Amino acid sequence: GTTTAVTHSYTSAGTYNVLLTAYSDKGCFKDTIKQVKVFQKAQLLDINYTQTCAGNATTLTPIYAANGATVTQYVWDFDPTLNVQNPSYVFPNGGGTYTINLTSTTNNGCTDVFPKVIEINYNPMSEFMSAQTSCGPTFCPTFTNLAVMSNTTTTEHITEWNWNFGDGATTLATTNINQTHCYSNTNANQQVNYNVTLTTKTDKGCINTITKSNYITILPSPIADFEVTPNPGNVLTPLEYFTNKSMDYTGFSWNFGDGAFKDSVNVDPTHFYGDYNVTTYTVELIVKNTFGCKDTVYKTVDIGPEFTFYVPNAFSPIESDGINDKFFGKGVGIAQYDMWIFDRWGEMIHHANTLNYDTAWDGRKHGRGTPKQDVYVWKALVIDIFGKKHEYVGHVTIL
Repeated sequence: GTTTAVTHSYTSAGTYNVLLTAYSDKGCFKDTIKQVKVFQKAQLLDINYTQTCAGNATTLTPIYAANGATVTQYVWDFDPTLNVQNPSYVFPNGGGTYTINLTSTTNNGCTDVFPKVIEINYNPMSEFMSAQTSCGPTFCPTFTNLAVMSNTTTTEHITEWNWNFGDGATTLATTNINQTHCYSNTNANQQVNYNVTLTTKTDKGCINTITKSNYITILPSPIADFEVTPNPGNVLTPLEYFTNKSMDYTGFSWNFGDGAFKDSVNVDPTHFYGDYNVTTYTVELIVKNTFGCKDTVYKTVDIGPEFTFYVPNAFSPIESDGINDKFFGKGVGIAQYDMWIFDRWGEMIHHANTLNYDTAWDGRKHGRGTPKQDVYVWKALVIDIFGKKHEYVGHVTIL
């Protein structure tokens, strides 16, 4: 033929003798033999790598055939400046799959390109929220768990939520439930702050931590308390004395429970229950401190009934002037009342069985005749509102 150039592919490396026979148009020919050397490629079999979490360095290790040629140059397409066999590289996109290519060049100048798909695990994103500030002495906020995967479409998921509440207490949860934790502040005039940390971990072992410094603040609170004397009081002298026993306060307000004005001036007030009702009043004391924290205490004051019985020793029915014309007993706390009047010979001349003024003695004998000036004996049986009986005997003079 007349072809001057041919192409031939060798299947293996080695040295080959190539014979070229040239023929002339006159039938003459000549043989020429030359050697052709075919070099071995790198024979890259695979690229091993450490499966890491996003943001961490991944180490890549190419695996060559044992009988491969000597590689003198490595070109990694994600960073062509890395002419090293086993690079460590941080892939920038935060997880997922990457297709990389390694071009290996041998000492004989043979090149080979090998593609590899690698996977970088996604990181979790730790986050939470809660109420942050409260008055003491205790504060029990609920921490809402807001942790998610950095990629919401991945099948990777969070398996651990490690809470550190900053006061020495920790909780390791395996579900994404919210957490409630109680703090305390027993200081009289200082606030207390706590750091809160949430560390999340995925099923691939990737970890993310968030710490919120001084996230929880507990303000000091005052302690409200008081004493009241006498308790129970009574309707005859309903004056009560209050002693403020509160601690760590700068302001206060009394409410005595009877509709009277509140008292924010007198630390240890007195209060007169002027309605004279036999009842129980609920007294409120509110105290606050410079932080604006308040405490409230309620106590009851009993204004109880009282028993008294009064009987005059003389009256003047003869004058009939409408002044001191009848004789009767009166008092406080009386439930039932009977009174008998006797003359000097012991005869019962009048009986009253009620506190009604109409049954009082007008000085006459059995309601007949006219009153006579003399000294008479009376006897009374009184039952008080507590059910107790009282007997009295005395003298009364008609003037």
